[in-house]
Amino acid sequence: MNTSKPMLSVEEQIQHLKDKGVRFEKMDEDSAREYLTEHNNYFKLSG
Repeated sequence: MNTSKPMLSVEEQIQHLKDKGVRFEKMDEDSAREYLTEHNNYFKLSG
């Protein structure tokens, strides 16, 4: 049984956040796009 989540592109990640009700008030979508492109939080989240 494979329970891993699919990898999403930056655009798909932003859309997923919006679908979950995240509003880009403190950081606009362009800044979020830049952050997601430049940072890898995999090890922080998987620890």
